[in-house]
Amino acid sequence: MSEKLQRGADNVVQHVLRVTEGEEVALFEWEAARFRDVFRDAVRRAGGVPVPIDTSDLAEASEAQATAAITRRAGDATASILCAAHGIPPALSMAVLALASQRRLRHLHLTRIDARLFSQSYRADPERIARLNARVVEAIEAAGSLQATSDAGTDVRIGTSARYPLLSSDGRPGPGEPDNLPSGSVLFHPATVDGVFVADRGALGAIRPDPTELRRHPLRVHLERGRAVRFESSSDAIAELARGYATQHPDATRVGIVAFPTNYVIRSETRLEVQDALLPGLNIILGFSHHRATRAPYQCPIQLRLFGRRLDVRAGDAPLVERGRHADSLASEIDLFR
Repeated sequence: MSEKLQRGADNVVQHVLRVTEGEEVALFEWEAARFRDVFRDAVRRAGGVPVPIDTSDLAEASEAQATAAITRRAGDATASILCAAHGIPPALSMAVLALASQRRLRHLHLTRIDARLFSQSYRADPERIARLNARVVEAIEAAGSLQATSDAGTDVRIGTSARYPLLSSDGRPGPGEPDNLPSGSVLFHPATVDGVFVADRGALGAIRPDPTELRRHPLRVHLERGRAVRFESSSDAIAELARGYATQHPDATRVGIVAFPTNYVIRSETRLEVQDALLPGLNIILGFSHHRATRAPYQCPIQLRLFGRRLDVRAGDAPLVERGRHADSLASEIDLFR
């Protein structure tokens, strides 16, 4: 095992999942046996008892069947990790989450797992992320709004409301409250969103424009009163793809979530989707609102996440991100790499 894999896994097990002496930890795996073994050894180093669980026979199972099977196999585990390559069967993924909720496990969902994550975003200290989250929340609450701009043409203004809480994620799961890795963000349902957001770094969800084409032909999303009202691109194909997304659900164009990433370890693009989604900036999520947590007044089953490059983000007069990098005034004494 490489030192990078070991150190990343130890951070996840000891500081994120917080495994205790003698605790049984269920290790679910889908086409990622190598990484399950990395976490097995990390659990042992932390004094826990790993419980490897084979799920290969559940590829065609329903969610109910998968839940019943993994419940039997999990034994007396009180914490769990799912290591999964891209393409995990949805029923299996949902079954693991259902088990975590029913049994009140502290659960980490690690999908699209990759060796590079262990030496990058998995190494983030959740305590430092929590401190950064607190600073962001304080700044947003004081200003009551955010503004994001970029050289590419992003100029969007976002209003907050006491009706919609500012939620923080640092990766540490609570009993029955699973989290994903990589992690680190402040997110909320906005009261208002107006302006233009230029997605020149990525667009993921119900549609997936080719990233290379999107960089050459960014998607300009015009927003009014919390909705995307117009999609434009110098590529007719990209513009039409976005317009097609807008027809898939009555709330597909509503801004469901605004997310401010806070994983201070992530500094440059790697083409790892789960990690690049947490680069410093501001992400606009159309459609899906996570309404139970955000208290958004609607729910939508589809989403389109929009990412911009080298954004500047301010809360009132307070700079939060400057040209795609957390502002020094925000991340001082937190980001170890400055």
